[in-house]
Amino acid sequence: MRTLILLVIAVVLLAVFNPDTDDFRAFAGENLSKMGEDQIGGDIGRILGSVGGTVGANAVMRVTKRDNYYAWSVYTVDFDGPTGTANEWRFLGIATQFIELHRPDAISGR
Repeated sequence: MRTLILLVIAVVLLAVFNPDTDDFRAFAGENLSKMGEDQIGGDIGRILGSVGGTVGANAVMRVTKRDNYYAWSVYTVDFDGPTGTANEWRFLGIATQFIELHRPDAISGR
């Protein structure tokens, strides 16, 4: 009985802290900003990274689909549209965190 109660509490907590689309937009913006800073460097990189992160996050959200499983979510950023599956970037959103599940070949450099 104790195990069942702990399991229910864990599932409820995961559901409460399941990140939503606004959380994913912030995550995408932060990562795009960091990528811009790393690529360019210096003060210019920080400025362009900040602007690019905001603009890029809004663009990413246009091609992102969320599958909500209540205790966690899977976010799929689909670069090649609904007909292709080669350029999909997938993230697991759980407990306010995002974990990369799959990176497209075009981004990973393969």
